[in-house]
Amino acid sequence: MPLLRDAERRPRGPLRARRARQDPRGTWTLFSATFVATGEFDRNLSVLARKAKDAREKGDYEAAPPSAQEAAEFVAGAADFIAAVEKTLNVSEGPET
Repeated sequence: MPLLRDAERRPRGPLRARRARQDPRGTWTLFSATFVATGEFDRNLSVLARKAKDAREKGDYEAAPPSAQEAAEFVAGAADFIAAVEKTLNVSEGPET
């Protein structure tokens, strides 16, 4: 049986999208393509969130925490990021009654 080339082994269509959502990098890529590239979500907030994710991972794997200035930037941007996600998804505040 001949060996399949990488391109032939890559999932296509819905399977590819499903696999993309299964890991954080794929989720961010899908989020960016769906919301950021279309202008529905603020590009600067997306960049900030990715920087925060990268800093957290660096802290996890390299024991290198972000600087105090970076940490303050991430914390300050977190509320704006959450508000933008809620707005994008049309989430109202508080539980529905």
